[in-house]
Amino acid sequence: MKKFFLNRTLLSIGLVGFLFVGCELENISPVTDPKVDRDQEDIVAEQPTEEETQTPEDTSDTSNEFKVPAFNETKAFPSAEGYGRFTKGGRGGRTVYVTSLEDNSNPGTLRYALEVVSEPRTVLFKVSGIIELNSVIKIKDPYVTIAGQTAPGSGITIKNAAIQVETHDIIIRNIRLRPGDSSTGEAPSDRDAFRLYKNRNCHNIMLDQVSFTWGIDENVDFSTGSNNVTIQKCIIAEGLSNSLHEEGEHSKGILMLNDLDNISIVNNLFAHNMNRNPLMSSNSRNIHVVNNLIYNWGHMAPGYGTHCQIFKDEIPINDAVIFRNVYRKGETSHDVPLYRTGNFYLVDGSSFFIDENYMDENGTLHDLKDVSPSYNKYTDFYTFIMESAPSGWSSGYSEIHQADNVVDYVLSNAGARKPILDAVDERIIEESRNFTGNFVDSPSDRGGYPEQYQGTVPTDSDEDGIPDKWENAKGLDPEVSGDAQENTLSPYYTNLEMYLNELAGDYTL
Repeated sequence: MKKFFLNRTLLSIGLVGFLFVGCELENISPVTDPKVDRDQEDIVAEQPTEEETQTPEDTSDTSNEFKVPAFNETKAFPSAEGYGRFTKGGRGGRTVYVTSLEDNSNPGTLRYALEVVSEPRTVLFKVSGIIELNSVIKIKDPYVTIAGQTAPGSGITIKNAAIQVETHDIIIRNIRLRPGDSSTGEAPSDRDAFRLYKNRNCHNIMLDQVSFTWGIDENVDFSTGSNNVTIQKCIIAEGLSNSLHEEGEHSKGILMLNDLDNISIVNNLFAHNMNRNPLMSSNSRNIHVVNNLIYNWGHMAPGYGTHCQIFKDEIPINDAVIFRNVYRKGETSHDVPLYRTGNFYLVDGSSFFIDENYMDENGTLHDLKDVSPSYNKYTDFYTFIMESAPSGWSSGYSEIHQADNVVDYVLSNAGARKPILDAVDERIIEESRNFTGNFVDSPSDRGGYPEQYQGTVPTDSDEDGIPDKWENAKGLDPEVSGDAQENTLSPYYTNLEMYLNELAGDYTL
């Protein structure tokens, strides 16, 4: 009985104590940290409590809340392929924000970020819209990353003139270069969308998911002396046909102009360019044209037969690889053979490996070695066609798609897709999918430039390029800018690169 009485007494005391503390707590107002903004509150709410998981003192370990991919080398970014895959870009350098669509040399403009700032830099965007250039932007100082995927809203479009590279180690992702036919900007007959300038030893260049359209001269120009370049998962389309060029009709895709080494053109969509889809020229080595979808060429086929133009007194092309590309005729594509011999555009001593390329006839693939003579006049092809591929040529590619996967892969991945795939690129992709559309004389023929809109810029307290919400989720410190260039999350990429790569779609942490 004594034991029972003692237990009841202790229970009563406990209840009284609990009620007393509860009454006192009702009078205490909750405390809110004024430094915690709405995004941070969301992250805090999403974090597991201490009772759910024991968080270690090392803030780089967030207790399996995310998993870093198992990288085994440091590339420009994890999905980088080909000869430009080891481009450093702005790794470890300064973070520069574009906050204005104006074209001048003041801080906050794209021209300031690319022409005035000279140290290694990663260019991020706090604005979306069209930047109307007064003249060409010339990148003369190396180690630059342009991260178009950071733009809030509709993304970044460059108009009126080219981006011209005159240096090395440049990464450009997720922007749209559409010079168009405005009366202002670069001289029309020179107006490309993008250019590697001649005799500047432009090397270690990576162009990924960029949209190149509405150039008047070419959409893309890789000029003399360029080397170790990749253009991948891009749209190269609608070079303006009968526009302002002094030569008249001039719808062109990519020109590779003499003395080039180690160029990878892989997983791209070429559409509605009369020719140069792409075109390589003399004294070049290791040009790889692989897994591209080429739709609706004109009277010169993809480029004088084998994507090349070499006059008889010029130096040969060696070890070129043209492999597993798919060609789709448009309604005005001419039946110029893709393989032919005995013409002045070729020169003895050249060496090409050309194999497993297909003509797509309404969804049915035909090997170009087997199609009708209207496409393939000579069963022995060229005298310089190699029977086997150059040794080790494919080692720089994580995957080379089978021909029957090329169309779907390219149409699902090509072009600037972050923050959005815009109406122009969406139309070009659908036309390439459905065998519709045609050449373009002016952007106005297709409705002009789409309407732009702004989005919300994520809170970034330390201005290091990584939003607070992401830093909190990954165990970083949103109040310390220096950790952006550290390798907390991966020994292969800086924390800033890890964020930018995830934003671009390379992985999901």
